[in-house]
Amino acid sequence: MWTWLGLAVACALVLMLLMVLARKSRGEAAAATEAAETTEAGEATAAEVAATGPRAVAKQAADEEEEASADDEADDDEADEDAEVSEDEAPKKRPILHSRHWAILVGESEPHRFLLSAFEKLLQPGSGSRATGEGRYWHLVDNSGRLQLSALVRKGDVLEVLAFYPYAETSNSWPVQLERVEESPDGLQARLYGQAGGAHVAVFDTLYFKNHPHYAVGETYELQVSAIAYQLEFDEPAEASDGQSGFGTLPVLTSDRDAADDEVVFHSTVEDVFDCEFWGIELQVYQLTLLHTKEGPLRVDLYTHPSLTMRRFAVGDRVRGVAWLFGLWPDPRATALAEALKAARLPN
Repeated sequence: MWTWLGLAVACALVLMLLMVLARKSRGEAAAATEAAETTEAGEATAAEVAATGPRAVAKQAADEEEEASADDEADDDEADEDAEVSEDEAPKKRPILHSRHWAILVGESEPHRFLLSAFEKLLQPGSGSRATGEGRYWHLVDNSGRLQLSALVRKGDVLEVLAFYPYAETSNSWPVQLERVEESPDGLQARLYGQAGGAHVAVFDTLYFKNHPHYAVGETYELQVSAIAYQLEFDEPAEASDGQSGFGTLPVLTSDRDAADDEVVFHSTVEDVFDCEFWGIELQVYQLTLLHTKEGPLRVDLYTHPSLTMRRFAVGDRVRGVAWLFGLWPDPRATALAEALKAARLPN
């Protein structure tokens, strides 16, 4: 009896397995068909990008953050093993985590929930938000001010948020000769490394997803560079410093194990100051030159939460601090930025 019973159970398990495989094959085929159709259509409407529910988006975004944190912890645990890898083997790519880059949310008790709430609003009709992409991957921006909420998403049965990061367009241009690109594990995000005015720089590229096919090592690109302040305080008087400006990468100047090359320590002179708002949060914006070069100043608009400064600084004040550099290249050889964003406006 037990032999026949065991055989019956085994048959049942085999049938269940075949049914699961059949469903999976049908699902993959449907997803492939959808991706192919979207790609053939080129720039799809952003209304299609936002067709899934925000609740699914919120859940996925939280899951992504937890997975990224878990991956980071796993990388730390395997540090000793990585040290034993041969020199010929390529180094393991680390995820680009943006929690540090949202220093402007220092006054929020739950920054991630704040971003999710803002993201849900930018998906609503009449928000004026913009999108660019193709196939399953899209880049969305809120299009509502100087400093904007940016999201990299994957379109499927649900709209999955892969990353949130700040986005800004500016007149501050840095001529960067590209030396190398450091991608995230999924290849959708990257830091650009290069030389600008004789200085080595690293900038997080907020449009890498769109422009990466057009980059070539050795070529020079006019990057629009902005910065988010981690802290800002008085520097020594201008008389003692000769009014000079300069910066260095945070990993070289600190023991902070989480520091990345696009984070810098700097000292400079305030050239302009004004206010802006990010989703109801009042910010101060300081225009600073991080380095004077023969080709011109490497200038940024530094977005700062008031609680991270000693006080509101004035034009001419000497300051020093720590900041994250981010920017974009509005690729003139591909679709112009304004046209690409207009082609997939959120929503119709």
